[in-house]
Amino acid sequence: MSGTIATLDEVEDFCWGLTFFGTGGGGRIEAGRDLLAPLVAAGETIALTDPATLPDDTLVCWAVIVGGKDPDEPPPADELAQHGLVAEAFPAIVPRLAAAVRALESHTGTTVGALVSLELSSAATAATIATARLLGIGVLDGDVVGRAIPELPLTKLELLGRRATPVVMIDRWGDRLVVDAAVGTPMVDRIGRMISRAAYGRGIATVGHLMRLGE
Repeated sequence: MSGTIATLDEVEDFCWGLTFFGTGGGGRIEAGRDLLAPLVAAGETIALTDPATLPDDTLVCWAVIVGGKDPDEPPPADELAQHGLVAEAFPAIVPRLAAAVRALESHTGTTVGALVSLELSSAATAATIATARLLGIGVLDGDVVGRAIPELPLTKLELLGRRATPVVMIDRWGDRLVVDAAVGTPMVDRIGRMISRAAYGRGIATVGHLMRLGE
């Protein structure tokens, strides 16, 4: 185990650090605090796992929300109803991300052993931690960028030549898309943003870069 967060003060400090190192992106401190503080207030201790303590064949992936700017005004209810968008299957981010991880496992016939934060930011890192907790798996003490980023291709995994696919995307309504192959991560990012627009915003739970820890 690499570190723990056991008090509300530690949650506050952690989220301030994430916000600072996000260098202007990745959400305000409240985004992470609102996800993690209730867990600690309920008596849970948030554990971050040192990758060196896990077997090299542990499967890991990231889980993040992809999307652009939401509509300025909520779409009319009758417009949503025309597309069957009456009730949100996943109004909250964390269950949506967890469902995407399970869908990736189902698609690939594998079991994810730990999550890693795609970026270092209040929203994404806290959501990754909360999602791992919901799934009952570990979360690595680290990320694959070192700061917040505006697009999926801007990670160290791209420099290493790792393919993001297969990628699973789930919107708040429960629509699920599997991108089994893509010409590159920039196209994966573009597809996610187009799906977010089609779903009237609020982001797409996106899971990808499934790989073994020792690779």
